[in-house]
Amino acid sequence: MYFSRNGRDLPLPDPVLIVRSALTRWNVHAPPPLAVEPDLGTALISSVYLREHCGQSRQAPVSATMTQTGFVGTAELGLTRVADERVERVFAALMRFAAIAGIGAQTTHGFGATILHALGPPGSHSECADSGAHAGGELASPRSARP
Repeated sequence: MYFSRNGRDLPLPDPVLIVRSALTRWNVHAPPPLAVEPDLGTALISSVYLREHCGQSRQAPVSATMTQTGFVGTAELGLTRVADERVERVFAALMRFAAIAGIGAQTTHGFGATILHALGPPGSHSECADSGAHAGGELASPRSARP
């Protein structure tokens, strides 16, 4: 996974960019009654944080002559204590959607592949695992253990 920000590539699991990517894709494709309201999206973005990550930057081919550097590994996202139940529900739905739609830039080229794992209590998922040769990653979203 990688993001393009202000013309620069960012191959890091930035939680705000991850959620914003999923939220934008959701609102583009969801029927109007299911779109996430701007206030709720803002509340979610201000509540999400990177709980833990393990991975590396890796180059992958985009074409016969071009490569792209992306993040490969795991990223655990969490929500702060101020997040209410609506924010939690939208966060869970968007992370499930990310497994289908991908995260970040160039998802149509195979970047941003996402596998979602539910987590247990803090410290129960501290393995550092490489998720393969593609420029994607795994995304975990804990339900508890907020700072």
